[in-house]
Amino acid sequence: MILALNVYDIDKSNVIIGNREINLVSDYTFFYKLFYSTGYYIMNGIHIKLNFVDYNSKVYYNYIKINYNIEKNSRLINTINDIENCILSNISNVSPSLKNNVYTELMQSAIKIQKRNVSNNQKHIILKITGLWENNNSCGLCYKFLLI
Repeated sequence: MILALNVYDIDKSNVIIGNREINLVSDYTFFYKLFYSTGYYIMNGIHIKLNFVDYNSKVYYNYIKINYNIEKNSRLINTINDIENCILSNISNVSPSLKNNVYTELMQSAIKIQKRNVSNNQKHIILKITGLWENNNSCGLCYKFLLI
């Protein structure tokens, strides 16, 4: 079961950034695990339901490409940008350059979702943010888009 939050209901004060760990998975130097905590539950990472207005999807090889109009979805994109900036600002004293990778990708008017056993009745697009990466030059969010 995936608990996905409505993008407009996220309380940025509920975001908790874990300890700085050596990153063994990728080329980046450090990783911070991300949690979302309320008085009722704690989430490993943040799952955000994205309610795009007027979008379409096409299958490309191992991906599903979701196309949307940036202007019609500007409120959603700007809200995600605010959330991303809030999370990154918590470690901005560590790294000189913040990478808004989620916002940059959303501003391309399309996102790619890896195709894994997707059926026709799966219509919910989720942004899954698991943590933050950091190297000597910059930092950004670890994320991916899911279709459920």
